[in-house]
Amino acid sequence: AALFRTHDQPLTRIQFRDYVESLDLAKYYPAVEGVSYAVYVTDDRREAFIASVRADRSLDPRGYPGFDINPPGRRPEYMVQTYVEPMTVMADKFGNDISVRPPVRRALSESRDTGRLGASGHPLLITKPTPHTGLGMRMPIYRTGAPLGSVEERRRAYVGSVGLSFGVPALVRGTLEELAAPGVSLSLYTDGTPSTGTL
Repeated sequence: AALFRTHDQPLTRIQFRDYVESLDLAKYYPAVEGVSYAVYVTDDRREAFIASVRADRSLDPRGYPGFDINPPGRRPEYMVQTYVEPMTVMADKFGNDISVRPPVRRALSESRDTGRLGASGHPLLITKPTPHTGLGMRMPIYRTGAPLGSVEERRRAYVGSVGLSFGVPALVRGTLEELAAPGVSLSLYTDGTPSTGTL
């Protein structure tokens, strides 16, 4: 989110890719499996947005001629996964409207209105390299320099959100490996309360 705030112009696909590569996720954040930027799109801007992504040849000289918003269908607004890295792992997320799931939509709206980190607790299916469960967190992104003192101002300035997904197995494994104190044990359990859905 700080990276987006330091650019007067919209962050490009190349800048986003280079930043994520510089993080060296595999070495320093092994549980983090992907980073993405989801763009807030209203239905009146849908066609122009799709055309702009299809024509983006900044990384791939072919552009993305097959790009579309998934799932199909018209909705008043969309939150479209537009930059996803690493693309080799996250390609199946490219173009997904993450706001179609009610728990995620609620978390996005609350994060937009408060300016704070948001998480729905809704599990993600991560398919590569092997299928497993993941979770995600997202931060709202606003137009650089826009006033953000009220909910109304934040809603007007909102352009999307940046987020990361992390694998639950890798997170737990990393936690267990860091328990260096002898005689310390760790118990993990899920909260079975239907209303929370949290781990």
